[in-house]
Amino acid sequence: SCINCWWNNGGGWGTKQNTISYIQIQSGGIAKDFGDLTDARSDMTSVSSPTRAVFGGGSEGASSADAVNTMEYVTIATTGNVTDFGILTDLRRPRGGVSNNTRGLFAGGYIAPTNKSEIDFITIASTGNATDYGDLSVSGTPNEGSSNSTRGVWMGGHPYSGQIEYVTIASTGSRADFGDISNNRQNAAAASSSTRALLAGGGGSDPSITYIEFASLGGDTNFGDLTQGRRTQHGTSNGHRGIFCGGYTPDYNIIDYVDIATTGNAKDFGDLTTGLREADACSDS
Repeated sequence: SCINCWWNNGGGWGTKQNTISYIQIQSGGIAKDFGDLTDARSDMTSVSSPTRAVFGGGSEGASSADAVNTMEYVTIATTGNVTDFGILTDLRRPRGGVSNNTRGLFAGGYIAPTNKSEIDFITIASTGNATDYGDLSVSGTPNEGSSNSTRGVWMGGHPYSGQIEYVTIASTGSRADFGDISNNRQNAAAASSSTRALLAGGGGSDPSITYIEFASLGGDTNFGDLTQGRRTQHGTSNGHRGIFCGGYTPDYNIIDYVDIATTGNAKDFGDLTTGLREADACSDS
């Protein structure tokens, strides 16, 4: 089957894009055009199922005080522009989408001068406004969330934090402590399998990739390095191969990949059609 991956928007507070691109995770090469968001945007978050990708929140303005509560979706098997889904519970730039194929969660976020701790949830197969799930213990912009069919985790974040938090996606309520990452960093990227969650890059321009095991509680372990140290890139996976794309400084068009079940350095996958930062990524598996 076709396994697709989307990068939408990007470019920082002052430069927005409305593009959605895709790749085939099991192969390599150059990203292709999928369609468009309704407006140019950055710093949004995505959740997905095998059939749908939902994009929520983000910034449409040139200031850190600008944020939206918009949610839009696409049907993954086709290409085309987004359709309205509903709205989040608050205006913000959430940074940590997790999903279990049925339910999608949007966590934390920021709109100047306030860090946000809210976790919202939606049922991906339907449309409608998000519902309150609970709260993070560390408010702000967590690094990209990771999940398997049971647990969602958020690692690190802004302000610089070593916190790892987790929830059981099918329930509601506030998060629980999982452990700590060894190198406090924000603006990293995540990718996961059914057993592992990887955290890549972030900080000033950190090249490191670390991982945790979903089934146990504790800190992260070294995995390897990205091909280029960078931050504000984003990640996704097909459950076996992890993908890390874009980043900053400068705006990179890099796509790296790793085999999640092993350890080792990332390898070159191909390229985005343009350099991107503060975009987001999701997949249909």
